[in-house]
Amino acid sequence: MVYEWAQHKDVCYKLYIEERKSLEEIMQHMRDNYNFQPSKRAFQQQFRRWQFPSKQNPAHRNLDLVARVRELWENNYTQADMLKTLNNEGFELKERELMRLRAKHRLLLRIPNGMKQHNTTSEDLSAFQKEVLDAAAAPDSDTPPSGNEEETPEQLQEVLRKRKE
Repeated sequence: MVYEWAQHKDVCYKLYIEERKSLEEIMQHMRDNYNFQPSKRAFQQQFRRWQFPSKQNPAHRNLDLVARVRELWENNYTQADMLKTLNNEGFELKERELMRLRAKHRLLLRIPNGMKQHNTTSEDLSAFQKEVLDAAAAPDSDTPPSGNEEETPEQLQEVLRKRKE
C-alpha cells in the first residue's frame, strides 16, 4: 500500500526527535489522530529517507558529560550522588547510562555498591577515628596489651580505612 508521507513529516519529526517518543507511541498517535497506519518498518525506512538523526546518543560520547563525571569521580562522589548532581545540572542520564560511562572510562568507584545508602555519617567516623587515635597515643594501664605495641597512627588510619570499605 502507498502512503502519503510528506504531510506527516513535521508531526513525525516533532514526536520522534523533539519529544523523544518511541516508534510505537508515534504509530499509535498517527493511527488515532490521522488514521495513518503504516507498519513499523515503513516508519523506520521513512525516517531514514528523511535523515532524522538517531536517538542513539551514547553518554560516553558527550565530552562535557565525561569531563564532569571524571571531576565528580575524582572528588570521590558515590554513584547516587553523581547521578543526582548530573541530573540537577541538566544532564538527562539514567543510572545504567552512568554506570556504562564510568566503566568505559575506567572510573570505577572506590567503594563497592556505590548506590547503597550508609547509616554512618562522616562525623561519626571522624569521632571514632579520633577516639582510636587518642587511645593509641596515650595508652592507659586499664587496657590489656594488644601484643603489637609498635602500631603507628598511620597504621591505625589504614586499618580504619580498610574497615570502612
